[in-house]
Amino acid sequence: MNLFLLLASLLCCVLGILHSLLGEKYIFQSDEFKKGGDSIRLKFSQIIRATWHLASIFGWVFSVILFLLANFSSKEIVEWSSALYVMATGLLISAFLVSGLTHGKHPGWIVLTIISLLIYCH
Repeated sequence: MNLFLLLASLLCCVLGILHSLLGEKYIFQSDEFKKGGDSIRLKFSQIIRATWHLASIFGWVFSVILFLLANFSSKEIVEWSSALYVMATGLLISAFLVSGLTHGKHPGWIVLTIISLLIYCH
């Protein structure tokens, strides 16, 4: 079993869970979001919520893929290296995006970076 990919899988799963739970608690249950102020129109609130949770679902999909690959033999993992590098690069770009847009204040970029590095180190 590849421990780097297994840990990356676990972190993807936890990140997806926390993303949905904390988003619901701190964003979608807030009075500002419910009222739909100047920045959020009520007619767009459901698509914003759906898009938010899509990120969590993608995290869980990555988690399952990484879990399955973690159980492959070393030779089989090498055959999937290109796909793993694409996944790791996408996660690293996402980390830079979150870090840049939040000026490093959102901790998600740290977890995304760790996941990416774990995949690169597989």
